[in-house]
Order: sequence, then C-alpha cells, then structure tokens
Amino acid sequence: MSSAMEAPQKYVLGLDLGSASLGWALIALNPANEPTSLVRAGVRIFEPGVDGTALDIEQGKDQSKAVERRTARLHRRQLRRRAARQRELFQELQKAGLLPTNAVGTGASSEQRHELLNALDRSLTLKFLKPNDDSFAQKPLYLLRKLALDQALEPFELGRVLFHLSQRRGFKSNRKETKKTAKENEDLGQVKADIHALELAIQDAGARTIGEYFAGLDPHTEKLRRRWTARKMFEQELALIWDAQAKHHASLLRQELRDRVHELLFFQRPISAQKHLVGTCELERGDDKHPPKRRAPWATMAAQRFRMLQKINDLVVIDTKNQTSRKLTEEERSKLYQLLDREGTQSFIAIRKYLDLKGTAFNLEAGGDKDIPGNRTQKSMRKVFGVFWDEFTEGKQNQIIENWRNSESDEVLIQEAIEHLGLDAEAAAVLAKESPQSDYCSLSLAAISKLMPLMMSGRSFKDAETEIYGSRFSGLAVHDTLPPVREALPTLRNPAVERAMTELRKVVNAIVREYGKPYEIRIELARELKKPRQERIKATTANRKREADNKGIAAKILSECGMANPSRADLEKAKLFVECGGICPYTGRSIPFSQLFQDSEFDVEHIIPRSRFPDDSFQNKTLCYLPENREYKRNQTPFEAYSNNPDVWAQILLRVTKWSNPGKLSRFKLQSERELADFSARQMNDTRYTSVLAGRLLAMLYGGRDVQTDNDNRQVIFASSGAVTATLRRSWGFERILQAIVSPEPGDTRGKPRTDHRHHAVDAITIALTRQSVIQAMASASAFEPWQPGTRSWRRVPEPWTTPDFIGNLTEQIVQMVVSHRPEHKISGELHKGSNFSRPYLYNGKSTVHMRCELSQLKPADIAADDIIVDKAILALIRAKFDELGRNPKAFEDPKNLPCFTTANGRTIPIRKVRIRQVKDPKIAAYGDRERFVDSGGIHHVALFVARNEARQEQWLSEVAQVTDVYQRCPRWDKRSGRPKSTASEPAVSRKLKDNPEAEFLFSLMKDDTVELDYNGAREVFRVKKFYAAGPIWFTGVNNAQMDADQKKNKTTWSKNPNGLKTLNPRKVVVDLLGRVHTAND
Repeated sequence: MSSAMEAPQKYVLGLDLGSASLGWALIALNPANEPTSLVRAGVRIFEPGVDGTALDIEQGKDQSKAVERRTARLHRRQLRRRAARQRELFQELQKAGLLPTNAVGTGASSEQRHELLNALDRSLTLKFLKPNDDSFAQKPLYLLRKLALDQALEPFELGRVLFHLSQRRGFKSNRKETKKTAKENEDLGQVKADIHALELAIQDAGARTIGEYFAGLDPHTEKLRRRWTARKMFEQELALIWDAQAKHHASLLRQELRDRVHELLFFQRPISAQKHLVGTCELERGDDKHPPKRRAPWATMAAQRFRMLQKINDLVVIDTKNQTSRKLTEEERSKLYQLLDREGTQSFIAIRKYLDLKGTAFNLEAGGDKDIPGNRTQKSMRKVFGVFWDEFTEGKQNQIIENWRNSESDEVLIQEAIEHLGLDAEAAAVLAKESPQSDYCSLSLAAISKLMPLMMSGRSFKDAETEIYGSRFSGLAVHDTLPPVREALPTLRNPAVERAMTELRKVVNAIVREYGKPYEIRIELARELKKPRQERIKATTANRKREADNKGIAAKILSECGMANPSRADLEKAKLFVECGGICPYTGRSIPFSQLFQDSEFDVEHIIPRSRFPDDSFQNKTLCYLPENREYKRNQTPFEAYSNNPDVWAQILLRVTKWSNPGKLSRFKLQSERELADFSARQMNDTRYTSVLAGRLLAMLYGGRDVQTDNDNRQVIFASSGAVTATLRRSWGFERILQAIVSPEPGDTRGKPRTDHRHHAVDAITIALTRQSVIQAMASASAFEPWQPGTRSWRRVPEPWTTPDFIGNLTEQIVQMVVSHRPEHKISGELHKGSNFSRPYLYNGKSTVHMRCELSQLKPADIAADDIIVDKAILALIRAKFDELGRNPKAFEDPKNLPCFTTANGRTIPIRKVRIRQVKDPKIAAYGDRERFVDSGGIHHVALFVARNEARQEQWLSEVAQVTDVYQRCPRWDKRSGRPKSTASEPAVSRKLKDNPEAEFLFSLMKDDTVELDYNGAREVFRVKKFYAAGPIWFTGVNNAQMDADQKKNKTTWSKNPNGLKTLNPRKVVVDLLGRVHTAND
C-alpha cells in the first residue's frame, strides 16, 4: 500500500452498486479488526448508462443511448446512398437514350429528375389511358412493367420501367449479421413469412413477375405498398424484361449496360469489419512492444475444445449410495472428450450411460446444468462432409470454418463450396443452412494454445492458468487511486456497467483522498448489473411465471381451505407443498394440504440450520413433520442427522431427487464441516463476470485481490452475493431506521422503504458488516433460541458494537445524510425532434399547424369539435360513421369500419387518415427548398436574473435556453480533415438577459442541479427535476426516490416561477461525492 495513501484509521468500505445508484459506508475497525463505529456513509445517484430505468435494465428492456442516434444516422446514410444510386442510374439511362434530356437539365438534382419524370409520366398517361378505363391512371408504371414482358416499348418507356425498379428493391438477408434479440428474430421470421406468402400469391395469380402481379390488383381494396418483398423478385423481373426488350432494341440493350444497370439497382455493400470492436484477451494483455491479443471466436475448433475440456476437467462423479466422490479416470476423460468432440453437446443422462456410471450423479448437475456443451462446429462440419472431414489437414479445416463463419451470402457460400470444396449442391445447401456459434471466448487463440496441453493432461483451467500466467490475485501494479475505467477494464463493453463503474471510481477515489485506503473493501452488485441481457429476460419471464403460480396457489388455498387472503408465509408453505409433492422428505409422511395452514403437525424447516448458515430463503426451506424436526433433526444438516441409518438416508435422497430443484438436493448432500464451510463461502462470494470486473477495478489500489502480509496473503477485496444482506439488515433492525424517517408507501408494512435514496447507504452499511465472523456470531446466538413456527427472523442478533450506541450511531448519520446526484451539464442531444410540420399559421390567434392522424388515434372530443379536423366534408362522414359504431374511435382500427367517400367517377375510397389542426409554434430548421418546421430538441438550462426598477424593487426573471440555442453559442469543432476549426464565441450560459440587458445574472439551473432553500420552516436541499418553456421550475427533495407518478400523487414534487422562487431565499449548491454541501461557483 502506498504510504501516501495510508489510512490514519483502519476501516472497511462497504459498497452497494446498482445501475443508477451507489451506496457506500465506512466502518471503523479496532486493532483486533472488529467493527467499532460508522465513520461516514453516503449515496451517489446517477442516470443509467443506457436508456431505461433500473427496472427496465433488470427486465432486459434497456437499450443503448446511441441506438436512436445510430438509427437516425443509418436512415440518413440509406437515403443518401439511394439518392446517389438513382442519380447515377438516371444519368446512365440518359446516356443510353432510355430517358429524355431537355433544357431543364441532366437530372443531376432531384428537382430536375422530378420535373423530367413528371413530363414523361404525363405523356405516357395520354398514350395509354383508355376511355372509361382509368386503371392506367391508378397504377401506370406497374401496367407498363407488365406490358414490357410481352410487347416492345419505346426507349423512354423502357427507361421509365427500369427507373421504377429502383424505387424499391426488396429485402436481402445477410448470413453475417450481428446477433439479434428474440424480438428481432421474431420480426425476421415474420418478414420471411410475408415474403413466402407473397410468392405463393404471385404463383396462384399466374403472374410471371411481382410487377405483373401488382398490375392486376385493385389499389383500393389491396395495398401495393408496405409489403415485404424479396430482392430476388426484382432481379428476376429485370432479367425477364431485359430479355424480352432486347429482341426489339438490340443496339441499345448491350451486355455492358445490363451489367451496369444491375449493379446500380441491386449492389449491396458488405457489412463493415467489426474486428476492432472484439474485446481483448484476459490473459494475453500485451505490453509496450506487443499489442493485446483479440478474443477467439467461439466457432473456432480451438475455442470449442477449450470449453469442452474446462467442463470435463471440472467434472466430479458422486456415488449416490455411498456419497463418495471422485474425478474422472484418464480413460473416462478420454472417452468423454472424444464423444463431445465427435457428437457435440451431450446430456448428463447420455454421459452416464456412455461411461457406464449407473447410480451416480455429477457435481455440475447440482447447479441446474442439463448437459455439457460439445464441439458444435465439428458436428456441423461432419454433417456436411461426413467421413471426409477427418481427411482434411488442421489448416484446411480452419480455412473452411473461417470461410463458413465469415461468408455474408448463402448463394456465394454454396457456389464456393461446390467449386472449391467439391461438394454437391445438396451438401453445399446443408453447409449454408448450418449456422456458426456467435460471440467470442474470453481468451485469445494464443492463450488457448498455451493452456490446452496442460488441460489435455487433466489440469483444471485455473491450475493451468496459474502455472503459465501466474496468479491474478496479487503481484500487479499498485495505484494510489483508481485509473479511468476504460484504461483499467479495456474489455468492458456494457454501457450500463461502464457508467456504474465510472461512478464507483469517482466515489472510491474521493474516499481514498479523504480517509486513505480501506483495510478491506466489500462490494455487492445489484441484480441488473450482474446478468447479461438474455439472462435478465429469462429471469423476468420466470418471475412472471411465479406470479401466475402464486395466483393459482392462492385460488387453490381459497377453494380447498377457504382462506381468501393468504399471507406470504402461507403462499410459501403451499409452494413447498407442491415442490415436495405433499410428502415430508425426512419421514415420508403424507401432508394434508387442507391442514397445512392450521396448527398442524407439519411446518417449514431449514435444510441447513440457521445456526450453521443464516439463510432464510426459499432455497433453504422444505416442509417437515414437526416432531421430527424438533426431536430428531434439530440443528443438524440432513446428512448429520440421518446418514448413520443408510436405508433411511437413501430414502430421503430418493424423495428429494424427484424434486425439480437440484439446488436443494445439493444442500441435502452436504456432508463434512469443510463442505459446509465451502458452501457458505460460495453463497457469500459473487463470482459473476461483472462482480469479478468490479473486484478487479478495486484491486488496483492494492496490486491485486490479495496483499502480502508477514505470514501469508490477506484478501482485501470481497464481492458479496447478497445471500444474507436482507437477513442481516432485517435482524439488526436497520429497516426501522428508515421507516422512522421516511413515510412508507401505501400498503407497505414491511421491508425497507425504497422511496428514499438513503436505503442504498443502509445496504452499504450491512455489506460492510457482512464478514464471516459476524455471520458465525449471529448463527451461534440464534442456536440458543430455536426458531418458532410463523417467525421469519432471529430474536437475538449480536450487534457489531454497543459503544457508541449501535442503532443511534447509524440513525444520526442517516438522518443528516444528503444524497449526491450526478448532474448532466454536457451540451448534447438532438437539435430538434424528428417530426416535420407544415408551415404554421394563425388560427384563432394561435400558431397552428396541420398534421395527419390515424382515425383510430382520434379522441371523441376531436370528432365532436368543429375546429380540429380540417376538411368539413370529411368531418361529416367521420361523425356519421362514428355514431353508427357506438361512438368508439378504436373501432376504426378495423378496416371494415372505416368511413368512405365517393369520387366524381363513382369510386369508393376508405378514409384511413385525416388532417387535424394542432396548436404548435415550431422552429425553422432550414431555408430554401429544404425549409421545414420542427419541434425544439429540449431545454438545456434556465438562467435566472434579477431586475430592479427605479424604486429598487426586485423582480426575478428567467430565460430558457433551448439545446439549439446552446449549440449555436458553442459550435463544435468539425474533426474531419480539411474542415474549418471553429471555437466558441460565447459561453454556454449567457449572463445577459436579451429583453433586459441591465438585469443582474443570479445563477443557472440544469436538470439534477441542487438548490438550498427555505421550505416548510427548514433549510433543505432540493434537486431540479424538470422545467418548462413557460417558466415554472419543478423541484423534489434530493433524498426522494419515488417514481414520477407517486411524486405527483403524494405532492412531493412542486414548482415555482422565478418570482415565487425568490421568496424561498434560494442558494445554488453542489453536493460533492461524499455528500458535503458547497456553494456553487456559477
């Protein structure tokens, strides 16, 4: 430890890290390393690094903040490239004499092309329009495409057909697309299904091309646009039209022109290389002379075999009868390796049968695994090449796999497989159908090649890593403060985790500067940070299933027991009943469900006694015959209580094995004190990837997780799993501290109040105190007071210290705590909203625009009003249909219910959308032919001023600065080469009021800024929540954690205009990282 950062007093730092919050606490230690007092605690609140709340992140509904920006940029890029293709195609057709040129121009601009094509379309309509038949006027170009298949067209007519093909060119999938979410895969499946349905419709109609099929549809009954089409449909139509017209225009339609037109119509850029985004290897990190190695794709043979060996070498065989365990023999290892390498993934049932291991279980099954992943890549290749795959050299195999993995087109892959690999068409199609495993291993091919020889000999991954690369836990560089996250964790790619780690670094560095380095650091991560998105989505689905199960169980309790409102404990009993099949696992007695909620002979029992490990979760409970629990099992593990009777023990294990919960079976099987201690340690320590990253970042203060002492290494970084945090918090009475100072949510009578941010600090205090010695003392104390039916906690829990008063010491600091919020002062965000509006005009004295609106989106008041829907004739038709449908606007969602109007020539057209008036004052975003009117991108800040009249009377005024205004004051540098470099000519916050230059600037307020003011007879700190252009500024308490709707309902958020704010004597302040309040230097 650096002497410069040596702590004057030993303390433990507890950290509770979430996706939008960080609770921290410093617990002082005496020379015997026992906790003595709370030094300081605090909370840091920040916006998540992704779009979405903490709940959204936990449910997997979050998305990157860059998605909207990237999507908009993608659309701009697509439009630009499409316009460039059309411009080049237009000019190419002009050069070939297939499109006209005149004094208007060459079609270089969209306006010129538009005028030329309009003139051509008018001449075509005059030529092909027939009396009493307006079908050509409705869909002229589709009919022209149909004619092009069978009769000669004039050159300009053919050119118009070819240019029309460029308007839409259909969907084309890419093999090498990045991994998709379940929703994206579902959408892709729908796209392919719609394309297939269209193909069948074209075939049933007897049409040769998609253009001929659309030419035969009635556009008023069947839509022509907004259909999913395939690229190959347009390619086939171009080929047929070109072949048909080449017979009549051989001199014009040369092969070179055909190739060029095909390229301009259908060329698709390959996906840009993303190799620079692949993370770096955790072991081959490089040095000053060598860059770090990139991670290996999972689809490579080396990565597949590495994963297999990792599982095989960790596999332990457990004899279920004798309860002995052993590793696989060398012969068994070899046979299993060959099986997985040859046949791919295998279930544990199949492995037991293959290795002839009857009456055994595997340790990996206890964690819920059903199988061991095998060599998926090799299995796919064998499916394609059969026995010939083994005849290829290793280099040839790797070359084939790389080509298969990187190919972007099924057609190209099939063609290359036939030409270069000697496959027939059927085998090549199988190769294209097989998909390589996506994602990347955490190690590089270089690291895998070094580890494989040791792992092939039976060494575990950790042993092999330690032998080759040394320990990860010590011997690294020691830092006085934590370095930037991107420097410390270059492989981190999750923006939510990166934001949380960045705030963690800021707070820890502030603590180290103030108090020196901690003696120990204990950190716990929130669930939403621990799991990747797919796991979070699965967990949410499981939670919804549990909620549905609870409703079903509650209905069963009502029908069979007559209990209308079962408690949480009753529901838990019922779920345990379902799990054990209504049979006591220890005695085999049948449990009557109807008597379960009375003073019956059966009740809830802890599998591992609380005196051994304080786990009060569902996973540590079962139902038990009450006398059996009190008189025989008592404070023993199942093995200790029953293993001396082999027959009874075998029956117990047989019953539990039938449960669909392998985690409980593993608890029943715990035998020795060593296994129990290891189990306790595993439950206490969090080994998930994100927790490991957080520990790795914090370990940089010490050069590793462990520090060298005189006698041994001492662990200083602990990542807690949270298994006992809630139990300890409840047992020590911490929840009562917050309940005393925070109004509980309606209907919430238990648990910690989550409506106050300070609950994160309470959790951090608990985490800091969650040491093995504390748990042992707690368990020992609880052993003297046996648990009674109906209770959920311990009656006697030793307090970590008594002088000063334990609860009093904590309460004093929590009451005085001021939560720190991360303000957002960056100049960022969209300049304006995406929607364009019509030119505004004054209507009833207000700025008004016209918008198109779906009929189903109208409100009854909109239809009843005379000034909302613009067209009076359309309004009358809508009102008549609205009355006919029972005055329900949602009925318009059904196309059969849409009102219709009849044209002069007798055609009936349904009304799907309508123009409405909306009061809005949009800004001008551009000028000339690009002029458009848009909504502002939002408010950046509000500047407050004080103006004084001749009598020196004060009036407070405000000026709202839009994001657009601030961008204009502070122009960004254009980083592209050759572009002019501009510098800011004004500060972001103007200190002069436009309408009153004599007004004195007071301060500015941005979102999440803090203000100290007089409120309800006290001086308190409030946070800026939001503001409106009209002037009101909304505030809420810095400690308030209520949802927006609850704040409004409970009136814990309020607003003031500038003059009203003046009466509260405001002072803009900054709450620093440690919760200290300073005057803002604004």
